[in-house]
Amino acid sequence: MNRPVGTAVLAGAGAAGRDAAKTQPHNPVRRNVKPPAASGEAGVFTVRPGPVMPRLLLHRGITGPVPGTSDVYVVPPSGRAPTNRRRLGIDRAARELAAWHFDGDGSSICEMHGPVRAEQHRTYSPFAYVRSPAGDEMAIQPSRLKDLARIRADAAPLELVTGVCLWSRTGAVGISENGTRQPLLQPEPVLPRTPVVTLDLAEEHTVYEEESAYRLGRLAQAVAAQTRRPVGWTTQVPRVDDQLLLLPWVQAGLMDPALFEEACEAINERAVRVRRLLRRHATAVAGRDPDALAFLEEPVRARVARGDVPAADEVVADLAATDPLWRRVARNCPGGWDYTSLVRTVWATAFVRPRLQGRHCIQVENHRERKTLVGADRLAEALGIGPTDPAQAALYPYPWVLTAGHPGRPDLHARDLGPHALYEGRHVRIADVVLDAHQLHRPGQRHGAQP
Repeated sequence: MNRPVGTAVLAGAGAAGRDAAKTQPHNPVRRNVKPPAASGEAGVFTVRPGPVMPRLLLHRGITGPVPGTSDVYVVPPSGRAPTNRRRLGIDRAARELAAWHFDGDGSSICEMHGPVRAEQHRTYSPFAYVRSPAGDEMAIQPSRLKDLARIRADAAPLELVTGVCLWSRTGAVGISENGTRQPLLQPEPVLPRTPVVTLDLAEEHTVYEEESAYRLGRLAQAVAAQTRRPVGWTTQVPRVDDQLLLLPWVQAGLMDPALFEEACEAINERAVRVRRLLRRHATAVAGRDPDALAFLEEPVRARVARGDVPAADEVVADLAATDPLWRRVARNCPGGWDYTSLVRTVWATAFVRPRLQGRHCIQVENHRERKTLVGADRLAEALGIGPTDPAQAALYPYPWVLTAGHPGRPDLHARDLGPHALYEGRHVRIADVVLDAHQLHRPGQRHGAQP
């Protein structure tokens, strides 16, 4: 697929698919496997090269505002930052990445933050266009520049932490009797008004899963390959923590124990697949999955099957009884637990644990997960980890393909396009089109057979 940079890749509308889904029969677990048969049915999108309201857009080669998005700008090597701001943040990011052997020309893609009406108070996040030592083109934002410089200068072991969520916001939903669809695996769930009777779970990997696994895995491997110190890689793929997020549904009578059991089995299967997908793209670095909650799964599921849903405080007490880190967490962060705060703390411990073991920590994640690093800061402070202890910082790679035509910044997790598209009368996988865009910026052979 030889497509000029800065052009649309996919366009279409998914309203027909959402309406069709509401009329389908309710099964305990419904999995969408086969592609739709014709244009206009659920999940069908049209692939075309035109720039009119594209769903996916290649941003490399654009200068200025990225069409179809809000607050996303591409800045050339000598250009000013978005809305005529200084280049200080862009240049600092480029210098730190160069010290990590990621070379660039000074160009970047930037996201603006803050209210539009208060222009003077808005800030931007720069992602510098760089090339890795292996030749991959990437757009990366280094976060915590002082800590990154300290980590780079120190010979202490390094732990990379990378997470990919399961499915996407619309790839795993619960459906009520009246057809209302509610995303299942959200840290702060919005519970439906009526009980869920069906789980609609995407069978194929979502575009978010495949694109994130490729991009994050390639960056983790690039960082590990250019340092001589011992490097570990924690793959933080949710499993039991996602099961815990469903307990408020059961507790409120909005999901029966049998459906919860089905959901747990599906989560376990998906976690294995996503972890394998992530590691496929970073074969040169040894990955490990701590799965610190594994021992909780069987007793929690057994209690739910008996109609007894454990409270979050009980789960924290069980963790504290078996894990020294959680013993410190329970002692320094007492009381007031719910499942949202519990799961967020589980994610934060992935960054705190290596630091307590004498290793620096770098988050290699999607930019939307930066709040997890902030939570790790708070937890580290509560546990007494100080500025002279091992540091934590982050490298956030930006996707080459953006979801355009929506207000706000692009997000493949929140705006899932479905698995398939219709191209010249035949069905193609949207994930293949997205991965092909990444391969355009990588030396050697491109990804698979593409339209």
